[in-house]
Amino acid sequence: MSESHDSAVEHLEIHECWDLLGANDFGRLAVATETGVDIFPMNYLVRDREIFLRSAPGSKLASITQRPSIAFEVDGRRFRRRWSIVVKGNIDRLGFDSEIVESGILELKSLNPTAKWNYLRISPESVTGRRFKASRR
Repeated sequence: MSESHDSAVEHLEIHECWDLLGANDFGRLAVATETGVDIFPMNYLVRDREIFLRSAPGSKLASITQRPSIAFEVDGRRFRRRWSIVVKGNIDRLGFDSEIVESGILELKSLNPTAKWNYLRISPESVTGRRFKASRR
């Protein structure tokens, strides 16, 4: 991990980012739409440095079909330290049963109980992370 000039923000190494991504299961998917950007809360899993999601039909799927470039953010805290990981890359639908089974996505539980039969994969182009000490309120 490297620290910024003021030592308030630590920039995480890539392995630290993946460790945090793998230890969590809830993030936010940002997709470009015709009218701007939408953000969707999503459960996810990590396998082989790719991120897998399940989705119901709707505007999210329509947007990523036309504009597959996305951002995905996960954040959390441990004691008085906060962290944030941002993944930028492309997203695609898994099209083969073998891909779906090998990804492990069928085991992913969603906080939202709607049926989600669309299986998605984020192929990262960049992964960045930061950690900082939370200020007192």
